[in-house]
Amino acid sequence: MKNSSQPNSPYLLITCGLSFSGKTTLSRQLANYLAVQRISEDEINNERGLGLQGEHIPDSKWEKTFKIALDRIGNTLEGNCTVIYDAMNHSPKERQALRTLAAERDIPIWCIFVEASKDQVLSRWKANAENNTRYHVHEQDFIRATELFQKPTAEEQGLFDRYLVYNNCDEWSKWIEHYFLA
Repeated sequence: MKNSSQPNSPYLLITCGLSFSGKTTLSRQLANYLAVQRISEDEINNERGLGLQGEHIPDSKWEKTFKIALDRIGNTLEGNCTVIYDAMNHSPKERQALRTLAAERDIPIWCIFVEASKDQVLSRWKANAENNTRYHVHEQDFIRATELFQKPTAEEQGLFDRYLVYNNCDEWSKWIEHYFLA
C-alpha cells in the first residue's frame, strides 16, 4: 500500500462498508471539512425514485445507479475537483472499476473502510425502520447487501494509494483531523 500524504487535488475518496455502518455520516462530515463534492449512491437512487417507500431495488437498477455514479465521478474529476463517493462498494469488481476510473485520469484513490459489526448494522437498520432517520431499506436488499459484502483483502488494500479504517467508536472530527488535516 502506498502511504502518501493527502494529495492537494484532485483525488477520489471512496467509502466501503456494510449498510448502516456510518459511511454517509462520515462522508458528509468529510465533504464539509475538506470542502469537496460528495456523490452518493443512495441519493442517485432517490433521484431515480428508487427505494423511496422502502421497496426492493432489483440488481439491474443498482447496476444502472453505479454507472450513473461512475459518470458523475468521472465528470467531477475531469473538472479538476476531488470527490467522495459514498457507497457500500461491496465487491472487488466495483472497487476495481473505481480504481480504473482514477488510474485513467492519473488521480490518486483512497479507500475508507467503515468498520461495523453485522449486529451493529442490524440494530441500526431496525431502529431506522422505527424512526425513519433515513429512507427505509427493504429487508431483502439489506440482507442481500450484508451477505454479498466483501471486505477488501490485504492484497486489495495495497492497490489503493491509501487505505484507512474508520471505526464507529472513533470520534469522526478527531479522526478527520488526524488523517486529513494534520
